[in-house]
Amino acid sequence: MKQRISILIPRLAIPGQKIGGGERVAINLANGIAAVGIPTDLVVFTPGSMLQDEISQTVHVVSLDALNWLEAFLRFRRYLLDTRPTAVLAQDNRAGVLAVLVREFTNVPTRIIATVHTTLSQRWGEAPVWKKLLSRQLVRPFHLRADAVVAVSKAAAEDLVSLMPLPRDHVKVVYNPVVSKELFVKAKEEPQLPWFASNGPPVILGVGSLCKAKDFKTLLKAFALVRQKRDARLVILGEGEMRHELEKLANELSIEQDVMMPGVVKNPFPYISRAAVFVLSSRREGLPTVLIEALALGAPIVSTDCPSGPAEILENGKWGYLVPPGDPEAMAEAIIRTLNEPRRPVPQEAWARFTIEASVKRYLKLVEEKLERG
Repeated sequence: MKQRISILIPRLAIPGQKIGGGERVAINLANGIAAVGIPTDLVVFTPGSMLQDEISQTVHVVSLDALNWLEAFLRFRRYLLDTRPTAVLAQDNRAGVLAVLVREFTNVPTRIIATVHTTLSQRWGEAPVWKKLLSRQLVRPFHLRADAVVAVSKAAAEDLVSLMPLPRDHVKVVYNPVVSKELFVKAKEEPQLPWFASNGPPVILGVGSLCKAKDFKTLLKAFALVRQKRDARLVILGEGEMRHELEKLANELSIEQDVMMPGVVKNPFPYISRAAVFVLSSRREGLPTVLIEALALGAPIVSTDCPSGPAEILENGKWGYLVPPGDPEAMAEAIIRTLNEPRRPVPQEAWARFTIEASVKRYLKLVEEKLERG
């Protein structure tokens, strides 16, 4: 049977808004599968993306032009009936639910693999108890009806198995496709922002949405402690609803002159590769894409040991410092240590698990296994 793979993600990044790791992962996965000669569709709800030019010409982009879930259901149903892909790789919880629901109404023998990109117990833990219980009861049947559920880290897999609960053999671990040749090419571009000249004060860098989960408040507090002991600057790339709070906190800490928050930057890689310290300050993650990118680009790293992913990526501190979430004192101490240490090269073995080729190989093997089972 001639294979065709569909990557389903509700939306790609919208111009002027955040660029999430999930969007880059979906594009990398589509590009990687198409590169091995398998016809590949990247199915999105709405067209238009800051990352449009990163999509390979060999990938067929399918826009459902859906403004709501009813339209998405009807148009994805038509897509599934017309195209009949071998497998749908749904790239978040919502996409997984939609794919399973549509298959139930079409009887198309498409295999569905639903990928969960976060640690659900942590994400849902921020919601009221009733909402957490309701979410679990709503999502669990769809996870069970999928041919497999993919967790992007071992810790996230354990979380899924215990939270839902799900059969252990139903949840597979597949690391995200993050590292590509293009990553290193883009990192060589000249930075457009100031402060990254080699003769300036060292720059501490954070990248991510300005939201509660990324906890840039702790990073600002840690930076204020660092500034008490040495000259340095802080740049945070990203946009989000907490911008005003973060700017206010920077003023209260009297560090605003040494803090820059320029918003979304389409190509963050020149800044990551040139940062004196890359800091991940998150309270929760699934498998933080930007931390893998920083590792591959050889940036000295300080990361919270949040659930889940950082400890797995850094191999329990082998490739960077791990500190408790929400602890500015521990973070500041690790940053100062990193600034005082010589920069060491990062071997390929540290990030080889996260290449596009490795991830594509694992996904295709999983599809093959599900086809063989009938």
